[in-house]
Amino acid sequence: MKDKETLDLITVDTETRGFKKGLRLISWAAKYEGILKGEVTQNPKDFFQWLMQRQSKDNKLILTCHNLTFDIRYLDQAYFEIYGKNLLKLESPRTIIANGKTYRVALNDINAEFKDSLRILPMSLKKLSQTFKVEHPKIDIEQHAEKLGYSSIGDYLENAVIDSDYIDYSRNDVLSLFEIISQYIQKLSDITGIPIQDVQQIVLKKPTTPSITIELFKRMCTYDYNKYCGMKEMTKKGKTSLVPVKLFDEVHSIVRESIHGGRTEKFMDKIENGYVYDVNSLYPYVMNANNYPVGKAIHFTDETAKQQIQGILHQEDEVRFLGICKVKVEVPYMDYPVLGTRMYNKYIFPYGTFWWTGTTEELRYAMSYGAKIIEVKDLVWWKEKYPVYRNYIHVWSEVKETASQIHDDVMKLIAKNNMNMLFGKSIQNPDLQSFYVKKPADKEYTEYKYREETYYRYNHTVHTEYYQPQVGAYVTSYARMLLHRAIMDAAKNGAQIAYCDTDSIVTNKPLSTEIVHPDKVGLWKLEKELKRGIFIEPKMYYLELKNSDIIRKGKGFSQDTLKKMYYESYAEILENTKQGKDTHIESLEKPTSFMEWFTSGNFVKTVEKSVRGKIVQKREMLEDGNSRPLYYESEGKENDV
Repeated sequence: MKDKETLDLITVDTETRGFKKGLRLISWAAKYEGILKGEVTQNPKDFFQWLMQRQSKDNKLILTCHNLTFDIRYLDQAYFEIYGKNLLKLESPRTIIANGKTYRVALNDINAEFKDSLRILPMSLKKLSQTFKVEHPKIDIEQHAEKLGYSSIGDYLENAVIDSDYIDYSRNDVLSLFEIISQYIQKLSDITGIPIQDVQQIVLKKPTTPSITIELFKRMCTYDYNKYCGMKEMTKKGKTSLVPVKLFDEVHSIVRESIHGGRTEKFMDKIENGYVYDVNSLYPYVMNANNYPVGKAIHFTDETAKQQIQGILHQEDEVRFLGICKVKVEVPYMDYPVLGTRMYNKYIFPYGTFWWTGTTEELRYAMSYGAKIIEVKDLVWWKEKYPVYRNYIHVWSEVKETASQIHDDVMKLIAKNNMNMLFGKSIQNPDLQSFYVKKPADKEYTEYKYREETYYRYNHTVHTEYYQPQVGAYVTSYARMLLHRAIMDAAKNGAQIAYCDTDSIVTNKPLSTEIVHPDKVGLWKLEKELKRGIFIEPKMYYLELKNSDIIRKGKGFSQDTLKKMYYESYAEILENTKQGKDTHIESLEKPTSFMEWFTSGNFVKTVEKSVRGKIVQKREMLEDGNSRPLYYESEGKENDV
């Protein structure tokens, strides 16, 4: 982006006549000589002509939607119908579309790009406008729609006559979003001391919260950031610069294989009179409390690796190197094994003999519970270890504490986001898929036809300086060990564990008082007391609390459907799964993802949601509703898992 180019924030929203029937309104908000104004039109051409007049070579428009994937297809379709060409410049290096999500898209003919504020502030616009206490909050028109005889807000927006109430609703959405982003930028500047012009550039350029936090980390804790990246001075042609360390290909593949997420398991079908505990600030705690491997990696294989790993595992804490290893382990039977592996296309925690790739610290922890090394294939270790996140987390922890004391919800939200979302950049997959208009000669590609254009989509690798996957592998490893310690604490006290998910556990007895505290980071907070609960599979359960509140979870199911489900509904689903019978939950129409729309032209799809009768659980479920770990026996090959 050119140094002289200004970034001009414009917030945009669309109202449609259902998923399939096109635009009803376009609304947008911008500042005119410092005064915020909202515009609404039923004619898309008015909007596009306004953009063309507003933009210039030195003024780039940042068109920000809250859920861009929905709005962008209708705007592109309207532009094509008016001008006979595509609005979206998919082949631009600024365009980022990944995992079915649209992060940022460049435009043809206009010096502008779309971005999604939902990737920066991942909350509903209604909740955000309440948190930020904006001058133009999102209007709640549910009662108005009901008074006019509409069955829902969606029914009202699709079919109501466009009157002043309708226009005010649409206008307030974009005004609210503009005020939220402006406050977010101002508050970030106030907290960090970074000039507001620089913060605005960061926020408007970067597509996600993690990409913003890594830039803040670099500016606020430069020394720590350089250690994290393994920066070394290099002189070339008389000029000295800092160059980040890079992993060799064979080392990179081992480190990528060591990255595992949180531990989510169902241990029991049902529970009565239980307790739900959450860790206070799990990821900020492990990021602050621990050292991480940095700098140059050294790779050992086979017999040399076997010799080296023994030294690492038995060194004292202060001098122990941190490493990542690929080993064949024998895990004895225990109710809650430490190490996981892939089985049935899930990450499970079995006993038996299997190949495992992970951190040497987690292996060392597993050995304290009887795990044994049978064979060593690879060991990668780093001569340096350093608490790379400690100063950054300390700063934001103080901000969060201050925010709690002065009841500043915006400051608290920003602090939590900046602590929780930073480490993800260390493990962001460097293999990206982009659109190109030129067919590659030496790469596998997928060809797409879109209107009159032909695009080729294929992988390319981008290694950023902050891509340090061994650091992210250690963050999640430390987190799993903290969770396992709490599970073993509960078991030691004679409790049964019904369920766990990364930073939470459900038990039928309280945890030890030594590890419980309502606020202290890294300790467990008693969140809820249960009357009863029922668990179908990870991410799907029903909890009835002693205060009569109800918590319903069902990953992938709509909230409207879940609200209609009660204990008996979940009990029926559980019984069906035991009998191998599917349970149909709902049929619903939902917007297609960007790639689904791009490849098919369909704006909507019908989705049938069911719970499969033959759920493959991560543990062996017993007739009495309890469970035991699965057994895994490796066949001896390092890649048979």
